[in-house]
Amino acid sequence: MFVSFRRKAVDVLIHALANMFARCADTREPSRADFTDTRHRGEMNYRDRFNRLTRIEARRITREAPSRLPARRFF
Repeated sequence: MFVSFRRKAVDVLIHALANMFARCADTREPSRADFTDTRHRGEMNYRDRFNRLTRIEARRITREAPSRLPARRFF
């Protein structure tokens, strides 16, 4: 069946946005299995996610706040 290019493009865009929002907003209630070490379908549990976020945050802080003051641009 023939589907117009514009309709197909809109459909693909809507699906991409829906996937993005579904991945970003994890709104489900945490269950008991989320806090254990068992993994379901390769998902990260809350402990792994927290450890990963703190690692990324620590890396970002050390990148943003150097130990010494930056040199002045104009002498």
